Amino acid sequence: MEKQGPAGGVARFTAVEARDIRPGPILREELDPLLALWARRLFERVGHLVIPTYEEWELGFRRDAQPQSELLVWEAVARAYESYLAGHPDCDKADAAMNLMLASMLAIPEEGTEETRELQSLYRSTWSRMVSDLPTTRREVFQSLAEQRPVQLRFWSEQEFRQLLIWDDR
Repeated sequence: MEKQGPAGGVARFTAVEARDIRPGPILREELDPLLALWARRLFERVGHLVIPTYEEWELGFRRDAQPQSELLVWEAVARAYESYLAGHPDCDKADAAMNLMLASMLAIPEEGTEETRELQSLYRSTWSRMVSDLPTTRREVFQSLAEQRPVQLRFWSEQEFRQLLIWDDR
């Protein structure tokens, strides 16, 4: 199955039995300190609603080949969540966070509920705003996000943006 991505790309999906899914190997003993700070802040903002402990949350990023790319997706989820919460203070917070996570994976069906469609649209617009301005350097982007300072990102496509994020200081 193919689905249109938030930045116009196409995602391809393959059905997999849940019992066949296994965690990938741990690729790094620890995260870069800057990425670890960013991961901690994201856990406090939204991660705790979908993953029970920070240790499990961080372990997921340590398994990632490009943890900074995944952290950026979670930054968009967190921003969309905070925006949604401002307009829906009585919503089921864990449900909203989970649906935004699914939206980030393009896993919400188009025929979903009004709320899930709203969350999907909110995620897409949040992602688009995040990638509308170009940073000077990758490290500057991550430093700003980790410290929760405003960051300006400008990119022409999600693919170009993700390519920029292929970075490793090890």
